Amino acid sequence: MECEWYSRDSLLSRVLQVRIFAYRPPVGSAMSQAMEHIAGRPLGDSVPTPKPVSGLGEEANLVYPNDKGAVYEGALVRFRVSNAVVEARFGGSDDGGPNGDAPPISQQVAVKGAFRAAAETAKAMKTQARPRLAPAVKTAAPPAVRPPCALVSKQTLAKVTKGAGGEKITLPEPLTLTPGTHESDPPPPRQTCQWRASTPPDDTGATYRRQLQVTTFAFPSVAAAQRNFLINHYVLRDQSGADFRVLASLGDQAVAGFDKDNKFALASFQRGHVVVAVTYAGNDKRVPIPKNQATNAAYTAALDVAATLTP
Repeated sequence: MECEWYSRDSLLSRVLQVRIFAYRPPVGSAMSQAMEHIAGRPLGDSVPTPKPVSGLGEEANLVYPNDKGAVYEGALVRFRVSNAVVEARFGGSDDGGPNGDAPPISQQVAVKGAFRAAAETAKAMKTQARPRLAPAVKTAAPPAVRPPCALVSKQTLAKVTKGAGGEKITLPEPLTLTPGTHESDPPPPRQTCQWRASTPPDDTGATYRRQLQVTTFAFPSVAAAQRNFLINHYVLRDQSGADFRVLASLGDQAVAGFDKDNKFALASFQRGHVVVAVTYAGNDKRVPIPKNQATNAAYTAALDVAATLTP
């Protein structure tokens, strides 16, 4: 939904635009889609990283362009309430006087107008409505994390693969849920290790198969790790339904569930700057193993990872 107000007198103009995006299934996870939206850079790569805003909705930020052509579009304030994202933009130009030019309104005027429109919209939505710039999130070099191939003990591997000859494979890309990052932002450093165990097919083509995978993501800030975990939290919740579980024994926050579409179990947790995803899948004679068995195996391996994560 969107509404726009426009006024012009000679070279003086003002434009106010308010847009509301309400995400709903079946477009993935409605919550994660909304969180992805607000993290993006809507005016292109020339726009600096959005500045955090407090006191507005559940999360909010301010975007102001760098290039001179885009500053006429003014300031953009975005905030999220559950699965809805609101964008309030205020811009325009001032009469340049006898020279005939029309410079854009100042950044201060643009931000003040966008804040005011966002606050009125937020108030109507019965959420926080006192926006102000928040301190920038402190970032640092990603912390040292042990290689994931060293995070699961031989005893646990033997337990979850049940004696079949396991093959350890280090992969450049994980097969687990991918962190929510906008395409213009660099992906966080990641490491993946996968163990596969199988027996040769019998005369009917049936086989025993087990696959365990551990992926670690190291973020430059705790806030970024927390946000990434929440995105995957909502995705897993929607994909798992009644099989979704919130855990209390792995890290700062942890969840587990079973992806019904892709037939794998996932146990994931966030600890400080790091997010961990452990997946497990398998079949016996072409029949997928029970989901509770797969989830228990992923959780068992995740316990090892949590205990040995840092050097």
